[in-house]
Amino acid sequence: MVRRIAVILAIVPALLLFWVDPTVAASFNTRCTNRDVQGLARTGPIGARQTLEGKDTPLSRAWQTCQFRLYDETPHTFTTRDHFLAGIFVYESTEVPGYDRAATIAYLKGVKARLLWARSGKFGQFREVPLTRTKIQSYRLLPESGGRVLLVHHYAIFPAGSLAPGDYTWRLWLYDPIEGPTVYGGTVTIVNR
Repeated sequence: MVRRIAVILAIVPALLLFWVDPTVAASFNTRCTNRDVQGLARTGPIGARQTLEGKDTPLSRAWQTCQFRLYDETPHTFTTRDHFLAGIFVYESTEVPGYDRAATIAYLKGVKARLLWARSGKFGQFREVPLTRTKIQSYRLLPESGGRVLLVHHYAIFPAGSLAPGDYTWRLWLYDPIEGPTVYGGTVTIVNR
C-alpha cells in the first residue's frame, strides 16, 4: 500500500500546502485570538487550502499568522498577547490503488507524537507539552497533495501570556508505525507587545 504521511517533508506538493511564511507569522499588526487558534485546531486543513488558493478569509489569515507546523524548522515569532498553535497533520490518501480503510485507520491510530519545549539555552530542562489529537477526519486536499485523505491533527495551543518573552526551543518526536521515529526541532521567539 502506498502511504502518504503528513510528515510532509516526504512530499514536496504537500509541503507547499502546509507552508507558512515565517515573516507573515512574525507580523505584529494582527493579534491572534483564542477563537483564531480554536478554528485552526478544528479546521486547519481548510485554512491551509484557502491560503494556498489565495483566498482572504479569517481562517486563512489565522493560518498565516497564528500557527506553525511542527515539521517547519524555520524560527517563528509571536507576541505575549498572541494565542498560537503548533501542530502537525498525519494523513493518508484514500485515492490510491489497494486503499484499505481499516488499515488506514489502524495506521493513523498507531502514529504517536510528543512535543518537548524548553527555554533556549536550557536543553536539560525540556518539559513535555501535551498534544491534543483530533479524531480521524476526512478532507479533500489539492489533488497533488493526496486528494481525498483521512487525517489526524496533533497540536498544542499556547494561550496569550502563557510564555514569558524570550527564545524557546522545541523538539517533536513523531513515531510512525511503518517508518519508525523522526525528530524535528526549531525555535520560537516571544516578544513583549
